[in-house]
Amino acid sequence: MIFVPVITLIVVTGLIAVLIRIYLRLLALRRETDAAFVAIDIPLEERIDLIPHLVETVRRYSGHEDGPLDDVIAARAAATAADSVDERVHAENRLSETLRLMFEAARTHPELKSDETYLRLETQLNELEIRIAAARRAFNDAVSRFNAGIQIYPDVLVAAILGFTPRDGFDFGRELGTG
Repeated sequence: MIFVPVITLIVVTGLIAVLIRIYLRLLALRRETDAAFVAIDIPLEERIDLIPHLVETVRRYSGHEDGPLDDVIAARAAATAADSVDERVHAENRLSETLRLMFEAARTHPELKSDETYLRLETQLNELEIRIAAARRAFNDAVSRFNAGIQIYPDVLVAAILGFTPRDGFDFGRELGTG
């Protein structure tokens, strides 16, 4: 009868080891998404810093058409005020969309295309968008691995108990079309 407590101890120890392994794997996946976000955060911050100059340059030529410019300013404010990674992802997705709409509206002003300041800012933004796109791919890949990791059995049970929830990735949508 000594075997029952030993077998129970082995089973419990094995179960605890499996739970710890799952937890550590989920933590590693979450850290991977956090690290991927840090890599994308730098060019996003550079884009946020560039936007006021771009908006003011476009505003000089757009006259009374402030709608798209106001939307960009509001989206930029939301991106800078975001408190969490998921909030920032949503705000940056919205900012990308408002920038795309601003460039569509700016195309109606051919004189803007000859403004040196606008051309310089447009080039800087295009370079940033290339860096952001590469970092987005890496971030979205990390998010996909994390989301898949918290949805497989038995990891899903541990994830639910410990509050691991799916993360949102960046929406690639349509390109800005600044060129």
